Amino acid sequence: MRILSVEMKNFKTVRQSQRLKLSNRGLVCIVGSNGAGKTTIEDALVWALSGKTLSGLKGNDVVNEDIGRNCHVRLRFQDAHDHVWRVDRYRKHKRYRNRLFLWQRVGPGRWVDKSRHVMEETEAEIRKHTRLDFTSFVVSTVVGQGVLAPFSAMSAPEQSKVIDTITGNDVVQVALSTLRERKSTVKAHLDELLHDVESLTTRCEDAKGYVRKAKAGAVEERKRKKERLQICSKSITKARRTLKEAIEAEKAAKERDDRVKALQSRLDAVKKRFELADGQKTTYLVEERELRKQMDRYNAVLKKGAKGVGYCEHCGGQIDNGVVKGLCNNVEALYDIAHQAYTKSADEVKGLRDLWEKLAKEIRAQEPVKDSSWSVAHARDYLREAKEALQVVKKEKPTWREAWLNAKKRMAKLETQLAQSKKKAASAKRQLAYVLHAEREYSHDIPLDIQDASLPFLNKKAARFSKIITDGIIDVEFATEKTNKGGNTKEGICVTTQNARGGSKYIQQSKGERQKIDLVVASSIQALNTEMARAGVNTVFYDEPFDALDAASVERVMQFLQEELKTRESVFVITHNVALQSHFNNVIEVSKPEGGTIFSEV
Repeated sequence: MRILSVEMKNFKTVRQSQRLKLSNRGLVCIVGSNGAGKTTIEDALVWALSGKTLSGLKGNDVVNEDIGRNCHVRLRFQDAHDHVWRVDRYRKHKRYRNRLFLWQRVGPGRWVDKSRHVMEETEAEIRKHTRLDFTSFVVSTVVGQGVLAPFSAMSAPEQSKVIDTITGNDVVQVALSTLRERKSTVKAHLDELLHDVESLTTRCEDAKGYVRKAKAGAVEERKRKKERLQICSKSITKARRTLKEAIEAEKAAKERDDRVKALQSRLDAVKKRFELADGQKTTYLVEERELRKQMDRYNAVLKKGAKGVGYCEHCGGQIDNGVVKGLCNNVEALYDIAHQAYTKSADEVKGLRDLWEKLAKEIRAQEPVKDSSWSVAHARDYLREAKEALQVVKKEKPTWREAWLNAKKRMAKLETQLAQSKKKAASAKRQLAYVLHAEREYSHDIPLDIQDASLPFLNKKAARFSKIITDGIIDVEFATEKTNKGGNTKEGICVTTQNARGGSKYIQQSKGERQKIDLVVASSIQALNTEMARAGVNTVFYDEPFDALDAASVERVMQFLQEELKTRESVFVITHNVALQSHFNNVIEVSKPEGGTIFSEV
């Protein structure tokens, strides 16, 4: 990351718009009295990128107290891909309020807005292109009043925390915390999956039981339906037989009626002939009797008239016997005719009576038709109803069969879900095993490996910087220290010093020597941060590095600063000692008149 320039207005003690070029400046001295605002440049850089200053100011606390509004800081930088970016951060601004903007230059005077809708997302985008968070940026650019100034006086856990942040062990701890959260999540998910497997197994067993029950019900239902179909078929057969019998009975009855009717007609004709013959018989009988009587009278006349003379019974006249005899003969002839007619008529009457009796006997002899309780229409209705009943039985939906098929589908679905849950549970078990393995690695092996790998680099830099700054009098060495907390042993990094003039503890050193030790330690850690981040910053600020140093030490520190220019474009040294300006070619004088802090190039 190359810091190109910074602009500020109404920021802290700055009122008027101030712009400073920060790239390719070489060794620059920033001089000014106490309270003039020398560290404002550092605070502006840090606030523009992170929203807080080195001392922790944020929010409205960074706005100039006299103006009280329109606070603005603009930072230009170049990323590792040579893309130029611009950051504009506002506070209590009349137009932009409390906004943060990120711009990318796409041509001369042309900028494209790359800001996000949420400020935190924009800050994350800035960290993506700078490859530095707040701590890494401060460690890379500030030595002195930054967070690394009292490193040598820190406790072992505090020192380890700073080194962990630089080396990435804090990321390891975050990863470890994430792994533990992941372990809890995976374990809870696994428990849920196992519970699902158990529940699905129970449901599968219940489904199998219901399938068996539904199958048995379907078989029984099919059996009952078959029986009902057989009953309906029998009913149809019976109805057809009944219909046939009814038709035959009706036909037989019709034939009998026809025969009886024919016989009855013949009988009626015989009756009429009989009555006629009987009437003729009676007539002939009467006529015969009359003729007999007449013949008897004539005979009587003949007997009285023996002398050949007779008398008429009506008029009393005399009748000749010959005449009477002729009349008797005539009457006798008529009598014979009448008698023959009577006999013939009697024979005919007898024949007709016999025929009548025969016909009556035949009529009585006709076999009565077997009585059927079913009429043809009734039998046809019964057959139709039987057929309809058969169709109803055929169309009946097999409820148990349908339940059986649905149960089989549900069971197949449950078995599929069970197989999937078992597969997911197996995958969750593998994930849990992996997370447990990673947790063991991240909780012990990886942090120790990172610490062990960083110690040689730190000690190499510390030896080089100690030789330049302390002329080899003080040896500064980074080492691992084991601490026991609650029975658990934890390794951390600490700083040990060895002064050739006596005194090995940091607290035992003089103020000037502690200043040198802090400079060596801070520069070593800064070098480690640049190496680990692989995103070195072209600019560095040393805040009061000459404080409490004698002239010889000042020269050695200046030599060290010249060495820093080999890896930096700009090295800014902040001091209130005006006498030190002679050691620098470029000087920025910081003053604070009534109008606010002003930066002046000297």
